[in-house]
Amino acid sequence: MRQVTNVKLPDALRLSGLLGELQYIEFARSCRPDKAFTPHLA
Repeated sequence: MRQVTNVKLPDALRLSGLLGELQYIEFARSCRPDKAFTPHLA
């Protein structure tokens, strides 16, 4: 996923994207509690 910094996204869209990413990380951590899993944050 590429993020273009010079394009202004609506706050709701940006916030939902951030929350979705956080939920994905939490879900992945709960499924794989081992330290082998490292989320790739851009």
